[in-house]
Amino acid sequence: MRMLGVTLAFAITTSAAAQEWRADAKRIGLDGKAIEHLARERVLMTNRTYRQVFEPYRIAPGEDRFDAPVFITTDAVLHAYHRLTEASLLHIERGYARRLPTYIRAIATELRPTEPTRAHLVIGIAHRLLDPDAPIRPEVAARVAEEVSRIVAANASAKAAWLPSDALPFDYARFRPQGFCEGEPVLERHFRAVRFLQSAPFDLAVEHEAAAFRAIGRAARWSDVADDIRVFVRYARAVFGRSSKPDLASAMNDGATPTSGTAHVLVAAHTWDNDVLQRGAENRADGRASGLDVVAALESEGPPNGYGLHDAYFRCLVTLLEPPADAPPFMHTPAWRAKSVQTALAGWAQHRHAWALQITPALYVFGLANAPPGFVEPNPAFFDRLAGLAAWTGELARSAPHTPPTRRDRAAELRETVDWIEAHGFVEGGWKAVLTDAPKRRRARVEPLAWNLGLANTADQRRKWLRDARDLADKFDADDTPPYDAFEPILARWPKLVALCRDLATLARRQQAGKPTSEDDRRTVLSFGPRLADILDHEESQIVMPTDDVPRIVVAAGSYRQDGSPITNHFLCTGTARPRALFVLYPHDGRDLLCHGAVIPYYEVHSATPLTEPEWRGRLDGEARPAQPEWIGPLVGPGALGKPDFRDRR
Repeated sequence: MRMLGVTLAFAITTSAAAQEWRADAKRIGLDGKAIEHLARERVLMTNRTYRQVFEPYRIAPGEDRFDAPVFITTDAVLHAYHRLTEASLLHIERGYARRLPTYIRAIATELRPTEPTRAHLVIGIAHRLLDPDAPIRPEVAARVAEEVSRIVAANASAKAAWLPSDALPFDYARFRPQGFCEGEPVLERHFRAVRFLQSAPFDLAVEHEAAAFRAIGRAARWSDVADDIRVFVRYARAVFGRSSKPDLASAMNDGATPTSGTAHVLVAAHTWDNDVLQRGAENRADGRASGLDVVAALESEGPPNGYGLHDAYFRCLVTLLEPPADAPPFMHTPAWRAKSVQTALAGWAQHRHAWALQITPALYVFGLANAPPGFVEPNPAFFDRLAGLAAWTGELARSAPHTPPTRRDRAAELRETVDWIEAHGFVEGGWKAVLTDAPKRRRARVEPLAWNLGLANTADQRRKWLRDARDLADKFDADDTPPYDAFEPILARWPKLVALCRDLATLARRQQAGKPTSEDDRRTVLSFGPRLADILDHEESQIVMPTDDVPRIVVAAGSYRQDGSPITNHFLCTGTARPRALFVLYPHDGRDLLCHGAVIPYYEVHSATPLTEPEWRGRLDGEARPAQPEWIGPLVGPGALGKPDFRDRR
């Protein structure tokens, strides 16, 4: 009889707890189908949409608690890592973009007229891509102009003048700027030039090609910037941690250049996931690889064991795919499996986006009241590894060759920003339109001008502000001193990310061990949103009105037939969409608590041409929105992801 009473009491308690979370679900707007999906799978991703991943973790002004427990996801912290990586690489690459024209100009100057034509042709094309007015030797000028026009157009397949006469047609679409280089004129020129120098091969077994490669190395070695060129070329080896093909640094070491194989002036990394995509494409009749190939390889083969940063990244990702043995029940459902795959692939897409210039795409030929304020995703191993990865990446960024921009560089940026404001009609629209429509990287430049536009009452006053800005740029033009070093604030954000990851790992272990919520635990959860926003470089005004720049798209691979012609829709473009709400039934003190967080959806699209980010955002918002992957079904339940449903608050 006593046992029956205990059983009935347990059943009544369980039923009451279920009714409690169902009431919470109704209160926050989940419909009956969504509630039933949660009851069955314990995890649900909805179409509720945010512009930034930290938004669900904000506390309303004047409050000291959330209105419902939050669930801190690995997606949110992984997104911060990628954005900080991208910010660091952007600053480093801007410095390279300012220096590469000097290096190529020095090599072109030192090349003797009697050197092989192939050397003059390759350096001439790179020089013109960087500087449209660069002087070119008359005997190669016509071919250089033709190749430069094809590379800039980036929309056709043709025989390339810088390839052997028996080479297959070359797909120029790969020169379309991607990643953070897209949309910034100086970086777009830099992207095309670097991608070209990565693409133009020298067959070291063919004497005239080997002679051309040696000539370029000799010219670089004789130049007055030889030491700088060596540092510029070799830095990537510390990042990728694996031997690569002979490059300019090899050619500059007189007598050390191999006599066989293929060399490039600059070498793009061929990473572990490129090999995985290659195998995936070969094993499919349609020749199309998929991000799922990367997931399958991580699970079946394990991550690569090299010592480079990218191999370490995959060792971090693999922890997402196998829940800890003592994980809560919701982490052993098909829905959580789908969430984990999506987190890994969305992270991988952002990783490829950040390193778009350094990693070549894979190219293959065929034939409550007493509850804690929230919980952290119970995967301490992930947060531990991400902390180590973030510390390593930050050190590599700090050790990178660094050239701060001068006032003259700032003058060029200021003029380009004024041109952008005028071209988009914001003289009439004022500052609100600028802050709403500008991407975050652009917004950092236009915001100071935008506030001035907001103070002006008429279009004439706004035009005067812009004229004054151009006058200021003219004054800066004569000054080559750096106004300040913008890289230090970026570098200072890396230790903050490391500290956040370590705090989350500690909290995850405490929650898994069932320890009571301490004041430190509460602070970790309550401060997560502001700390994440700070790492993502969102100031207070941007937290209230966050920029809408999370969607990303990048080419991961391309498929070609043996004759060199592209397969229909041959580019595999991997991308992410805006953060979506994730609901989890987290077990706590014998009952389920409805918790809420954010995840980043993953998409992959096969396209005839590389997609630009404006094109991708247009697809996400329009009728041409791509279908969600089939494997995500257990996570989204009855309502597929559709047009963004923006929510300013939970």
